[in-house]
Parts: sequence; structure tokens; C-alpha cells
Amino acid sequence: MSGGSTSTRLDPGIENTHVRQASAYIEREVAPDFGVRTGVVLNARRQPYGTINVNRPLDAYSVPVAVVDPGPDGRVGSADDGGTRDRVQPDHRDRLSAAPVNLTTNLPDSNSEHYTWEITATKRQSGRWSLLASFTETWNHEAALGTGNDFTPNALINAAGSQDRFRTWQAKLNGTMSLPRGFRVVPVIRHQSGQPFARTFVQTLNYGNATIKAEPITANRTPDITLVDVRTEKAFRVKRRARHRILRRVQPAQHAMPSRR
Repeated sequence: MSGGSTSTRLDPGIENTHVRQASAYIEREVAPDFGVRTGVVLNARRQPYGTINVNRPLDAYSVPVAVVDPGPDGRVGSADDGGTRDRVQPDHRDRLSAAPVNLTTNLPDSNSEHYTWEITATKRQSGRWSLLASFTETWNHEAALGTGNDFTPNALINAAGSQDRFRTWQAKLNGTMSLPRGFRVVPVIRHQSGQPFARTFVQTLNYGNATIKAEPITANRTPDITLVDVRTEKAFRVKRRARHRILRRVQPAQHAMPSRR
């Protein structure tokens, strides 16, 4: 238990958060020195935990309240208002006046899954160059419920059930090219999707300020990103006679000092 103005208890039956992972791949050489590999990966997050006020369970939020979506400009009464919709708040005043009873416990309906498909093409080093190209796409199913004031049915608005579902992807290309005089060039190019996000607004309800998603998380996305890196290398040869000189200079320092009697 942690103290302070509001104490927090630990649920004696709490379970550790864990991740279940499964993967399956297939790989084949389709041409000399050229192979393709593809597969799927599942990451499932289970038993997440957080701190909530047990005096306000999810079923306590049963009183509908008309809330006006202020629109993208954030001002109620302008032309871009999104209309009036019902939100919910606790049904009894005694739930609001009672001192919070904070409990760190496993959160209900808060599991997450991430499904990833990958494909990679590899051209092994032959001649003067090699190449590695890959593409990854992930379908994310992330829990929409939070903790504190975000542990309410309002956090599930514009979600798919109890989750926010969206897609991300990334393409990557890198290779090596050997040049005359011992030079080597290693270019790396990466292009990835932007992050999705939903427009939100803050509404004051009887239990405090609630952050409400005005649209699904897939409604907006930051710009895609392209990163280009180029690395150069130069190999130097050390003559054999010069290496012997270096060894002879280092050799005396490796002998142990004679002991004194």
C-alpha cells in the first residue's frame, strides 16, 4: 500500500502482465544467391494492470449527458460543430462524494493484439554488391480503456468494442556496393507510415474532466516519413613486415617481471 492523501491498495489476486507470441515463416531460394522469406507474427498482451477507483466501476456510469462536439476549431457554436451526443457520468452522488478507493489491479477488457505480416528479399554478396529489401505491415488492436478518469465508458467512444484498431507499415531497403581502391558504399532507405490519431476534446462532467474521442483513431494520420542514410567505408591493408615490427615492440611488454627474493 502506498500512502498520501489518497491511499492505493494492491489487489492480492493481481496477475502479472505477459505477452503471448507466435510466429510462422517460410523461406525459399528463388534464384542463385537470391532468396525470399515471408511470415506472420502475433503478439498478444494479456492481463494489463493499472490503478482505478473501485468506488466508480464501469457500470456506475449510467446517467446520459448531452455533450456538444466543438468541432476542429474547439469552439462551441461555430459552423464546424459536430452535433450533440450523449455521454455518461456516475449515477449516484454518494459515488462522487465518497473518498476514492484506489486499487492497483488487472484492468477488464484491456487486452491488446498486434498482427504483423513480413516479407524479405535477400540478394547475397556476389560480384560487387548485395541487397536486402523488406516490407512489414501491422494490424494493431490496442486497448481503449485507461486508468484514473480514463477508466470510464466514455473512453470507449468511437472505438471498436474495447479497442482502438489501426494499421501501420514500414518498407526498408539497404545494400552494399564494393568500389575500386577498397571503398564500399552502404545505402539505407526507410519509408514508414505516419501515426494515426483521433481528434479529441475535453468535456467537464460531474466526476471531472473527460477526454473524448470525437472520431475513430483512423480518421487522421501524421505524414509518412522517409529516411535515407549513406555510409562509406575504406579498407586499408597492413604490410606483413610492418605487422612483425609491431609485434616485436609489443612482445617485451608481455613478459612477466622477475620476482625479488
